[in-house]
Amino acid sequence: MAARIDSVTEERAIVATNTDATSCKRYATDRGYWKDDFIKYFCKSVERKSPEISRGYFARVKSVYSLLKQFISLTRAAGLKSQVVSLGAGFDTSYWQLYCAGLHPTCYYEVDFVEVTSRKCHLIRSKFPLMDALQGPVEPSFTQDGLQSVNYRLIGADLRNTEELDHKLLAAGIDQEVPTIFVAECVLVYIEPKLSSQLVGWAGNHFSTSVFLNYEPFNANDTFGEVMKKNIKASWLYKMFYISEC
Repeated sequence: MAARIDSVTEERAIVATNTDATSCKRYATDRGYWKDDFIKYFCKSVERKSPEISRGYFARVKSVYSLLKQFISLTRAAGLKSQVVSLGAGFDTSYWQLYCAGLHPTCYYEVDFVEVTSRKCHLIRSKFPLMDALQGPVEPSFTQDGLQSVNYRLIGADLRNTEELDHKLLAAGIDQEVPTIFVAECVLVYIEPKLSSQLVGWAGNHFSTSVFLNYEPFNANDTFGEVMKKNIKASWLYKMFYISEC
């Protein structure tokens, strides 16, 4: 029973990182660090964040987005389809930004805990600009914790269980023969190293052409890193923060 309680508490702590990340992104975009017309639909106005936090998110968002654009552009230039699988996507808005830039892939998959995907479903469904980017020959269909449209799929799954992940992605229509880029932003640091290795191995073994784009904290001894570790120590996350493995 105690193990079950710990597991639930750990999951809730990880889910809470989405709220924190979204608020940090909203604060930074409000102050002009980068442009994101969609983050406001996932987060209301927030409290002040330190400049170190905003700069850190600027580096994270711009580097990942730049590589996503390169991957999609290269596959298009080669006349190939492409897929993006965002692992632990949270309330990320990359799909909508790529859509507006005319650079969305053949299909964009987002995966996160059911608690996160169910909330994201509700927010998407209630905001016209988010729904507008999902329109196509077939109307988007919603479930309690996910949605399916022509170019975008939202899936509730636990990344620590690759069998479940594989099953749900296949059920959502993923094609393992299509060039695919997996994105994990500050996700693996919260997963036991053995399980994160299984996740990366699964991506490499089950897809004929794949790229794994991983953004994690490392050498966290600078000012940004110290602020991050201070915040982490105040929560349950510190017990499962595998910073030394990064």
